Amino acid sequence: MYNYGQLLAYKEIVQKVSDIVGEEVTKSAQQYLDQINEKVDQLDLYIRGIRDQMEELVYIKNNFNYPIELFFDDFNFNFSEIKSSPHKSLDLFNEKMKKVLGSEWGK
Repeated sequence: MYNYGQLLAYKEIVQKVSDIVGEEVTKSAQQYLDQINEKVDQLDLYIRGIRDQMEELVYIKNNFNYPIELFFDDFNFNFSEIKSSPHKSLDLFNEKMKKVLGSEWGK
């Protein structure tokens, strides 16, 4: 999740650049974020399938009904709570842009 946070930080920086130059340059960051979200959605689907199969096996092989949560907690990836994460190269870029653009970069 840390790398996802770094992508969010990168997206914030390129959004500033887009605003300053008046040209959309955030496409590359959004492309990677979209790919990650797609893969995570696919992983969630696989995990649900595994959970369903485990649940079937537990119920079929036993005369007892166990809540599946005893064996397999609910796995879901939630990106809504992830915040942008600092990275040395992004911090360095930010500092250089503040020196070059001054208050315009701080908007």
